[in-house]
Amino acid sequence: MMKMRKYAWLVALLLAMSLTFIGCGDDDDNGTPPGGFDFNLDLSANDTLPVQDQDGWPNEIATAEQEGNAWKFTFDKNNQRLLIPLTEEQVVILNDWSDPFSIKIKGSAAPDTDFRYHLGDPNVGSNWNGTSGPAGPFSSILEGEFEFSDNKSAATLGYFILQQRAEATTVVTIESIRLYAEASGGGGVASTSAKLWLGNGATYANDTYTVGGSAYKEVVVVFNSEFSGFEVEIEFEIDGTAGLNISPTHTNKLPWTNANSYGEVGAAMYGRQTSPQTFTPSLMIDSMKLSRSNAAESQLKIISIKVNGTVIELTHDAGNFDDFE
Repeated sequence: MMKMRKYAWLVALLLAMSLTFIGCGDDDDNGTPPGGFDFNLDLSANDTLPVQDQDGWPNEIATAEQEGNAWKFTFDKNNQRLLIPLTEEQVVILNDWSDPFSIKIKGSAAPDTDFRYHLGDPNVGSNWNGTSGPAGPFSSILEGEFEFSDNKSAATLGYFILQQRAEATTVVTIESIRLYAEASGGGGVASTSAKLWLGNGATYANDTYTVGGSAYKEVVVVFNSEFSGFEVEIEFEIDGTAGLNISPTHTNKLPWTNANSYGEVGAAMYGRQTSPQTFTPSLMIDSMKLSRSNAAESQLKIISIKVNGTVIELTHDAGNFDDFE
């Protein structure tokens, strides 16, 4: 193995953009990033529902059954509802928020019946909705946006209400319901971990990656969330006078035929350079590619990565990126 150049420490890349969180999570709250929020609803709380008082709508709620990590909710009446309560902390966060925010449901329906959803108070007969919400076949409303209504209050933000809009028997399977909003004017990043994959024939041994060469061997750093901008510090060693080329990417856009249309920007770093590098990706990213800035093959040791001041937990040598799913 080629001798490592002694400690070419690099603190690089200030990517100052507002942050949007998309994608997916587990059944636990993701925490509240500075200036934004990101949390999942507790599906198991469906058994703490109140008695409904809505004229002309069935009082029977959708029946619930847990199956592994998912819940199955059975609807058999028009206008029948499923009610998922938010926690007091979640209601406080939303009541303090003024901008639109997003929802992402990981689930499916059989058959694909029409539904609508929103946040509201299921115990009143009027002025019950704290937000707007989408409507249509369940598969078409897995992702949506909420805007607050004039009825916004702690009470009208207290429940996620999913309502069937047809006379049908429908089984809705839900693994998670996520509510989130980007940090206004900048803020934290949701990522706390990343896996380092081998791309274009890169290898890993003795804590060192072989990158560059005629095949442009690279390390693909895949974060555990998506975002539109971030501030990152990378501490690494690289041999010789090699430069480290860093490009923000998205895993479902690789390989790219026109990378710049997805906001890829490369920054070549040499020696002991510590000047900030600004990236402006035009679309969401969830990863970045690390390689040599020319065709020479080099040895790269990645010591640490921070995102907006948070140390990212790294899993090295996650496998061949061709096998990434």
